Parts: sequence; structure tokens; C-alpha cells
Amino acid sequence: MYQQEIDIVKSRLRDLWNGQSNSTYQPQQQEQQQRGVSADDSVEEILLFPTFAFRDERLKVWRVQVRGWGFCRNPNTRRVRWAATLMRRFIRIQAGTEPDQMLLDRISYLFASQPACDMARVAMAGIAEPSAFELHHPHQNPPRDQSTRSNSGIAVNLLDAPLVLTSQQAQANGHNHAGHRHDRLVRQEGGEQATIMQKALQIDAFAWQALSLNEGQFAGEILVGFNELEWLIQSYTARAGTAGAGRRRLVELRGRLAGRTVAEEVLGVAHLVEPQGISIVSDIDDTIKASNITAEKRIVLETVFARPLQAVPGMAELYREWYKMGAEFHYVSNSPWQLYPALDEFFHKYRFPSGSAHLRTFDPGDLLSISNYTGTPQLKRSAIEQLLNTFPERKFVLIGDSGEQDLETYTELARQHPGRIVRIFIRDLFAPMA
Repeated sequence: MYQQEIDIVKSRLRDLWNGQSNSTYQPQQQEQQQRGVSADDSVEEILLFPTFAFRDERLKVWRVQVRGWGFCRNPNTRRVRWAATLMRRFIRIQAGTEPDQMLLDRISYLFASQPACDMARVAMAGIAEPSAFELHHPHQNPPRDQSTRSNSGIAVNLLDAPLVLTSQQAQANGHNHAGHRHDRLVRQEGGEQATIMQKALQIDAFAWQALSLNEGQFAGEILVGFNELEWLIQSYTARAGTAGAGRRRLVELRGRLAGRTVAEEVLGVAHLVEPQGISIVSDIDDTIKASNITAEKRIVLETVFARPLQAVPGMAELYREWYKMGAEFHYVSNSPWQLYPALDEFFHKYRFPSGSAHLRTFDPGDLLSISNYTGTPQLKRSAIEQLLNTFPERKFVLIGDSGEQDLETYTELARQHPGRIVRIFIRDLFAPMA
């Protein structure tokens, strides 16, 4: 494809993102029929990104970080179909193939719009553990009826059980919450479960918080007292028995778009990171995920949009060993948040250690710009500096590659924070993969 054609495609993609309807370019009718196009397939969704929690010794609380994305996605909208057709032409894949379906799905996230509501509601759901090595929550969206079996003898996370009591339900049950700043969690159970639930009622972290959406993104924090969290962990460990002894604990979060029902909740996790220890800060693209960032533009975009994500050989195994030795992981990358669903599948498939994710916002108005996928060194540096400032007593290992100025960024951070950066590892992109 000549530069003039590339410029035309870029211009049309920019017009699509800006919502200009006067573009004369139309996808072929055959492609639309092939997909069974429907403009009524829009679905409002919410994601909770994996985060971390840290101790605040002054307030005697854990500060649980919350970050998420509420969006409305439809792979069959005109903008998505046109963008897919233009990208298909650029990266040279055929309509109707498996790579083409992958392209359509990933582009639909980039062109997702803000949902009708402008608020998300989040709350603590309980305690979880990283039973599987994966970026996302290991038990995403469990069936609610599984949380009520208190007499079955099965160890159940109490904190899958609490339900949010609406004002109508409260009145029906004889509870008047008028004037309260939030709903409370209520479930009547017998025996030990009743005691646990009564205790949970006293923990503000289980109260719903409302967070505003800014271009779909939302962020906030939940405060959990030291004593309350310790009690929750002990309760969870007691029910888990010896099988759960010695394992790490995560704070389980739940969220939903304002106005949605309990059945439409999603789950997420925040990792409890102690003040001292070793933190691994890892890049993603071309460090643990083969992204071909140094290749020609067509190959880079095909890798991003139309190929299954592939791991760099040996990295998952190495990271799992470090994780077992007690290291905490923070995945700091210039990958866009909009591609997080694909990354989530990648981490699950290759079983990378659980950790917090630190990505960035993407500009879909320039889909063909490679810099839109690599970001700038300053963005990555700012995220790492925030971690260094949040955990002043922890030691850090920084891992990157030779394609995004990681070495320069990491060495400068090491000079500015003497004694904090104990190792720097850089993957040579020009060395053959095993």
C-alpha cells in the first residue's frame, strides 16, 4: 500500500471516530450480509481492572484502589464495520475469516462509547485468593445462588453471600435506612453465618460507592480498617482450612453500572501489597507478549488486531517462580485500556502471575499510528514513579525490552531513587526467541 493510500485510510478512520457522516466510503454489501449485521446489538458493559491496596498507617486503614471502565459496545455499528473494512484492507486479511472476526471484536472495544448512565457503583465483596495465575479475577461473575448454601458443609466465602438491600426491600423487611448515605448488606442466616453477617454489617467497605464516569473511565478508593480486614482474612482462612493456609489474600471487589441489577454485577480484585518486600514492574509488549513493535507497520497492526496473542517463551514460567517466592507484580505498559479484554485472555491462557495493571488511554482517531500503541516513555515512567512513591520501603525490579526506551527510562529512575531499584532486566528484541 502506497503512502497516499495510507493517508486516505487514516483520514477515513479519523472521520469515523469524529462521527462525521459525510464520508462517501461504504463497506461492501456482501461483507455486511456475511456478518448478519444488526445495529440493535449494543450492550452496556463494565470492567473492573486489577489494582492494588496499600496501608495507610496514619488512618490505620488499607486504601483499596478502584479503577474500571463502563462502555457501550456493538461490533455491528456502522463506524465499527467501516473501520474494520479499512483496517482489513491495510493489513490484508480476508473478510469472514477467523482473523477478521478477531479484528472486528478488538476494534469494537476501541470504538466503544460511554453508556447511557454516567455513574458506576462499586463496593468490597470480600476476600479472595489467587487460586489461578491470571490477571483477572479467577471466579468472574459466580452464580449468586452458590453463595447461599450455608448449611451444606461447603466452605463458602461469606463475602460472596451479602446482597444489597434496596429501599423497597428494606421497608418490606422492617428495616428503615432512610437518611443513610448508602445501602447496607443484609442476609438472615442461622448459626455461624449469622454472626459473620452481623459483623460484616459494621464494615463500611461493603457499602456501595458512586463513581463518576469520565469518557467511560472511573477511579476511586475504598478504605478498610486494619482490624476489619484482619478479621475478614481470619474468617476466610478458618473456612478454607489447611487448604488455604499460607496463601495470599486479595480484596474482592464488585461493580455495576448505576441502575443495573445485582445479576449484572462484575467482580474484580485488588492485591494487598505490604509496605516491605520485592515488587516486579514488568512491561507487556515485547517483554512478555510478542508484539513485533519493531516490525513494519502492517505487521504490527496485524499482530495487535488480527492474531492470537503469543507469549515470549519462558517468561510466564520465570514470573510464576518469582511469584511463589513472594514477589508482587505490577504490569506497567503503554498498551491501551481498550485492549484489556484481549490482554485478560492472554494472561489467563499463559498463566502469568496475578498483579495490578497500569495501562493508558488510546486515541481511536489514529488507528494506524504505531505511536498510538507504544505511547511515550514519560507515561510509563509516571506510572512507575507513582508505585515508588506509594511503597517507599519496597525494593523494585524493572523489566522491559530494547524497543521502547525502557533501558533509558529505568536507569534514570534508578539514579533518582538510589537503593530502590535492585535489578533492571532488558529483553533484546533482536535476539532469537527460543
